[in-house]
Amino acid sequence: MIIVTFRSRDVLEGCLASLQATAEPGLSLEVLLIDNASADGTPRWVRANYPSVRVLENPVNVGFARACNQALALASGQYVLFLNPDARLTPGALDAMIQRLLQEPRPGLLSPRLQGGGPSAWGRFPTLGRLAARRLGARPEPEPGEGPVDWVLGACMLGPAEVVRELGGFDDDYFLYGEDLDLCDRMAAAGRTVVYYPLVTVTHLGNDRWDPDRLERVYGAVLMFFKKRRSLVSYVAVWIGLQLLKLWRGIENRESRIEN
Repeated sequence: MIIVTFRSRDVLEGCLASLQATAEPGLSLEVLLIDNASADGTPRWVRANYPSVRVLENPVNVGFARACNQALALASGQYVLFLNPDARLTPGALDAMIQRLLQEPRPGLLSPRLQGGGPSAWGRFPTLGRLAARRLGARPEPEPGEGPVDWVLGACMLGPAEVVRELGGFDDDYFLYGEDLDLCDRMAAAGRTVVYYPLVTVTHLGNDRWDPDRLERVYGAVLMFFKKRRSLVSYVAVWIGLQLLKLWRGIENRESRIEN
């Protein structure tokens, strides 16, 4: 199990406590925590309160993808679970997820249903049309049932460790956002199945406050995905589309300030 922290001390205790409750008899649980220079005492607190957790400290914030890969290189388990520090597993959740993944002939990745303040645990690969429809207020797609989906969120993502390693883990070029989308796309290209499993529910506190900096990072991650995983024509079309969306957003914000 891999947890990446950055100023996460206030939510981490609930996460680590839930890991103790979810472990089934006979299930060996290895927890690696990578701290990205939090400066909030997280590594010291974890070592004092959860000595079985292996803690590694980065002197600077290297981002989510690279930190996960650092831990992946050290992990010894048959399966790897990438878990956000603001997530909470329920008793038996991990074993149930593993058993479901084993049903796939060529397992890739799996995510449970996430409840809380975070984003949805699943999605369809982005296209210019889908990005525009979302910005124009289109209704969210209905939640799928159990089974294959395009991609799942990295907040709680399970996969066979060796398969994830064979595909190179996350792409280090993604700092935050988009790395899960990219990995799922490579899984699909390798003939591996990405599964959404809503019969298991995990709490993900998340953060639904979309500040401008965060939105800019999301746009950047989407562009990187199209540059790396799609055609040049698609990349240029999405770049133009996102510029227009940002321009429109800027006009809306100015009009809103004038009205107020």
